[in-house]
Amino acid sequence: MHEAEKLVRELTPDQLEQWLEQAGIRTERCGDCDGYHFAELEAMIEGMECRLFLEEGALLMTSEIEIRPAAILPAVAEMARLNIEYSNIKIFVDLNDNAMPHLVMGDTISWRAGMNFEQFITFVQETLNGIQLVIEECGRLGYFLLEEDEPEMMH
Repeated sequence: MHEAEKLVRELTPDQLEQWLEQAGIRTERCGDCDGYHFAELEAMIEGMECRLFLEEGALLMTSEIEIRPAAILPAVAEMARLNIEYSNIKIFVDLNDNAMPHLVMGDTISWRAGMNFEQFITFVQETLNGIQLVIEECGRLGYFLLEEDEPEMMH
């Protein structure tokens, strides 16, 4: 049996880091959220967070991006279509009284029955690709707050 086919029954942070390194995917382990940040994807848009979390029995990948307040209604109106078009990614708008609205995307995969390297890397790559496509489409739709959109401070 090849190493890539070996079924891991108990996924650990060490195993996760080994697989990420083996796949050539650069991440940074965060001390604040205990997630693995994908710096290359986060660099696409300022303020974006894209992370992989090792949860009890599952892997969770999430990405959050601030959207313009004026884009809330158009974004919410597009959610059904976006969730159908990108069916492996769950997409929603998060509204909070104390923060800018966010577009949140995520996916999970259970590892309770075991997981091998091929399953892991397929999940990570497909999710990252799907998130990137959603970001590109939402960028074309004008949902994101760009630096030139920010109001100038009066002196």
